[in-house]
Amino acid sequence: MKFQIEQVTSDGRVFTLSKSNVSEENTYTIITGKNSSGKSRLLSKVVNSFIFSKDDSALLASGSITSPKKVIAVSTGRFDKFPLYVHAAKNLNFKNNYFYYGLKTTSNSPHAILTKGIASIFYGMSINHGILKRLGRLFSYLGFAPMMDISFSLNVNLGKLKSGNYVEFYNDYVERNRFKDPLFIEKLNNYKEKNNLTHLEDFISDVSKYIDYTQYHYLGKNFYFKLNLYSEGGMFESEIENLLVLIDLNILQVKDIRVYGKAEKNKISLFQSSSGQQCMILMMMGIASSISNGSLICIDEPEISLHPKWQLEFIDLLQNTFSDYVGCHFLIATHSPQIVSGLKSDNGYILSLENDELTSSVDNSFRSADYQLAEVFDAPGYRNEYITKLAINLFSKVKKNKSFDVEDTVLLERLKSFKENIASEDPVYELIKVLEEVFDYYG
Repeated sequence: MKFQIEQVTSDGRVFTLSKSNVSEENTYTIITGKNSSGKSRLLSKVVNSFIFSKDDSALLASGSITSPKKVIAVSTGRFDKFPLYVHAAKNLNFKNNYFYYGLKTTSNSPHAILTKGIASIFYGMSINHGILKRLGRLFSYLGFAPMMDISFSLNVNLGKLKSGNYVEFYNDYVERNRFKDPLFIEKLNNYKEKNNLTHLEDFISDVSKYIDYTQYHYLGKNFYFKLNLYSEGGMFESEIENLLVLIDLNILQVKDIRVYGKAEKNKISLFQSSSGQQCMILMMMGIASSISNGSLICIDEPEISLHPKWQLEFIDLLQNTFSDYVGCHFLIATHSPQIVSGLKSDNGYILSLENDELTSSVDNSFRSADYQLAEVFDAPGYRNEYITKLAINLFSKVKKNKSFDVEDTVLLERLKSFKENIASEDPVYELIKVLEEVFDYYG
């Protein structure tokens, strides 16, 4: 069972995302292009094509199932174009197969980012029993032991709740959250409607039940527990459900997450880690909590906040973390030459939106950043070493042979095409001009 997209129509253009084949392995398509070229719009179009039942803008590969089992959208940027679940769910054609992991609904604080990540773990534990082991692989890659200490805090005024001052309790609760989370009021109203809580007393009674359960089991307003990423035990479904409800309503917040070094001697707070580490964990947590065979996973600009070394290793980490799954199609929009270089898969493709060209990742993997900038991104930059090497080698060959053969002429035409994106004051520009003059002399 595999899901694979061959073509999709977006902004009136038809884009080829992959080629049909008989393999059940996962497919990877990296989408490149300049700002405003439509990368994020294309990802959004793909997502919308498969979360609503009436959309025929995509052509599937031969042997693909007609609809992905899950549609997962991931971004650590503030301006992705993915639809929010609460909005998509209002559409009558919504298939309810959509999972969004991004920052549009939260503040920029590390607490908000990682609270969302922890919620995705708990949700994944309730439906997918392999999530912890996959996250264990991620933690091992990042240099951590497969263990987390998670500290929680109830973000409500318990004094007003216990005294029966429900109006003040509710007003205080709303005031704490409505500016921090733009969708808070909408989530709150959806919860009340879903559970038929028409009166304030009904809502207070309902959430009090979850709060009392939490305080009883975890002994207080502030508590923590240890989560072993190599063990599936330790939590009952009722505990997970309780925590998810309180997190979703912003009643329960993550105060701290401490991870262990591999020797398990020193504990490190993730809130003290780099934004890149936090973003990497959030992305992988989100995917791990929802993925199944035959899923569609769309990732928008994963390089945000990542060191170039991590950008280079991002695809490899993605492939290794989810190697237990087959038949999935990963679409990744990026500006990063390191991410392009890191893709090594027989089922890997690179789509350039600048020239509508789809190439095999085999031709581009393990290449230098200057190669990727010139050949994939059409943005060679200043003193591009890859182009310089091509030009010097051609110059040396022609100087020796005193002529241009067919291969030399093809290479010169390629160098001339690079010149269109090179500044006139760049020495590489002048080098190509000299080669043109040499061709006029010998050609």
